[in-house]
Amino acid sequence: MVTDRYSVSGVHPENQYYPNSEILVNRLNIQNEDLLDEFEYLALDRTIQCFYEDVEARISFDSKLLKDIHQVFLGEMYVWAGQYRTVAIKKGHSTFAMPQYIPKLMEKFDRQIKQEDYLKQFSLEKLAYFKCELIAIHPFREGNGRTIRLFCDLLCLKNGQGRIRYPDGDENFKDAYIKASEAAVINADYHPMLELLRLGFG
Repeated sequence: MVTDRYSVSGVHPENQYYPNSEILVNRLNIQNEDLLDEFEYLALDRTIQCFYEDVEARISFDSKLLKDIHQVFLGEMYVWAGQYRTVAIKKGHSTFAMPQYIPKLMEKFDRQIKQEDYLKQFSLEKLAYFKCELIAIHPFREGNGRTIRLFCDLLCLKNGQGRIRYPDGDENFKDAYIKASEAAVINADYHPMLELLRLGFG
C-alpha cells in the first residue's frame, strides 16, 4: 500500500508534525486532516485560476515558474513554500533526488527545457520526459504532484494543446500513475507516463 504522505528521516523544520499525526506543522495551525485537505483543495483551485489568467503572456517555463506556483499554492500554509526542500524524502518504492543535488538538477532542467524552446515544437514524448524529470527530482517538501501537474498544464496551454485530462476518482488510473512515476524515478523509464499522457489528450 502506498501512503499519500512522504517518509522523511531526521529532525528538521520541514519534518515537524503535530503530535500523533501525519500533519505537518503549518502557519494556520490546522491539525485536522479533512480541514487540511479542504484548504489545500481551495488553495489549488485559486492557484490554477491565478496562473491560467496570464499563461498567454508568459515567456519562460522553468524552475522560477515552478517555485512561483508552489509559493502561491502553499505559501499561506507553510513557511518553506516556494523553496527547494532540504530533507531527503521517499514514497512507496521511490526515493527522490537527495536535497543537496536539487539546485544543480533544476539548473539542468532549465537548460534543457530552454533548449527545447519551452516545447513550442510540441511533442508528448518531450512533455513526458520533462514531467518525469520533475517527478524524479521532487523539488519540494510537499505538494510536488499538484505543482508539477499545473506546470505541465500551463506548458500545454501555452503551446495550444489544452490542459491534460486526468480522470479524477479513477482508482485504476491512480494506480497506473503511481507505477508510471515509480518507473520514472527508479528506472528512468518515461514510457509508462507517456502512455498516460496520450490518454489525457485522447
